[in-house]
This record gives sequence, structure tokens and C-alpha cells, in this order.
Amino acid sequence: MAREGKTRVNGQPGRVVSVRPEWIGWKGDIAHPASPAGGSGLGHFRPAWPLRDSSDDRAEIWHSTVDEHILLADARPPTAPNPPPDTVVESFATPWSQDKGLFDVSIEGNILADGTADGIGTRARVDKLPKWPKPIRSSKDERIVESFKGRWVWHAKVEIQTSFPHRDCAGEVSGYGRGTTPEDVNARNITLGFHESCHRADMIEFLKTHPMPLPKLKPGMTMAEFELERGGFAKLVTDYLQAMALDTETRTDEVGHRKSTKGRFVHAVPPEYEKRQSRCPR
Repeated sequence: MAREGKTRVNGQPGRVVSVRPEWIGWKGDIAHPASPAGGSGLGHFRPAWPLRDSSDDRAEIWHSTVDEHILLADARPPTAPNPPPDTVVESFATPWSQDKGLFDVSIEGNILADGTADGIGTRARVDKLPKWPKPIRSSKDERIVESFKGRWVWHAKVEIQTSFPHRDCAGEVSGYGRGTTPEDVNARNITLGFHESCHRADMIEFLKTHPMPLPKLKPGMTMAEFELERGGFAKLVTDYLQAMALDTETRTDEVGHRKSTKGRFVHAVPPEYEKRQSRCPR
């Protein structure tokens, strides 16, 4: 029986605004066309193209509909986003394997190829729960476990997988968190594929640094204690996965333009990128 719990962390596309030629000032920086650094100096301005005659509708004063509030003074014109990083399918060992006494434990991490789902997100799941030994009751007191028949065996894989509604979504811009920090924006690591790769990296680190749960089994425990350990173990696994999800939400979603704030981040992009926006759900 696999355990997943509420471990899916969801990404969301951001918005884009195209920085067209008329927004490139005479210094080569982004500048409002009507500003001193813009194409025509203080006050009014001309379009970036030459005027022809009065029949040319481009001869009118150009009015911007661009989201001016996102354009920083003296910012350089934006380049296209870096392509989203490929998901590397791999398996890796964890420090939580052991073969000692009553316990036979092998925990492996698996990064799966990207899948398809209705929404965007990365999840973690444990593919199986452990097999429990049979408690042998004491002949003197049936309430006491004298010994165990067999071992507590848990050979499990923690599977981490990112899913998108379709492949193009990975190239969309990130609406919050990683992909919107100043460092990410400057480096042009702004795609949803990059954002989800940060979730995967967080989950891998969590798995390698946070011990997987183990039951407290020993001869001399009561049968009631044994049943409590066995009955509550599935919840411990679910709690572990939910703690992993909370950790990556804090580290990847609550930075830059935080997920908990209102609205989505607006990215400045070159015109050619705006044209390739996909049908990714918004």
C-alpha cells in the first residue's frame, strides 16, 4: 500500500508583459517613451518608426498599455527566459537504510520522469508500507511481548515526480516563489520548469537530512504498545511527507513574490517570447 498524503505542491503560471522597441530608450535601457531617457525626451514623444503621412495611423502619438510599474529605472531590456532544466531520472541512496537486529530497512529515493496531470505540481509518495513481525506473547503474561517471529521489513522507494497538463507548461513563467526572486529574474531562471526543479531539489535534500520514521519495537513491550505502534505507523509516514511538502513550500513558494500574497508576478519579456505563450491553465 502506497502512502502519499497531501504532498503535492502546485505551481502557477505568471503574467508577462512584452517590452517592445519603443520602450528602449536612447541609452539602450528600458525607459518610458515620454521620459528624458526615452526616445523623444521630456513631454511628448514620437513612435519608434519614421512618420510617413497623415494617412498613416502610426503617425499619431503612441500611448502605452504596458504595465509600467514593473519596469525598473535604468533596467536593461529583458532577454528570453532560460529553457526549463531537464528532469534527470535517477535513483539515490538515503542514510536511513539499516540491517540490524529486528530491523531490515532499505529506503531509496527515485526521481521519476515528468508526468501528465490536470494541474502543475510536484509530489512525493512512498510506494509501500512495511511488513511487521508477529509478536510472541509471554507464557507468564499474555499482555507482554516476549519475542518476535520474523523481522520488521521495509524496502521502500520515495518517488518524487513533477507533472504538467502538457509539455509546453514547463516553459511558462513562474507566478510566484522561485522564478520571481531578483536573483532568478536577473539570471533569467523564471520558468515553471525551473520552479518545479527547485521543489524536487528541496524534497531530495529533505529526504537525505530528515530521518524516516521507525517504530519502537522491543521484547518486553505490551501488546497494547505494539498495536499502537503498528496502527499509527501509516500516519507517521503521511506526516513525514506532509512535513516535506511544508518545507519545500516555505523554501520555494514563499520567496520572491510569495504564494501567500495576492496576484501573480509580472515578468518583462521580449516580444518573441510573448507570442509563444502556451495554453497552460491559469
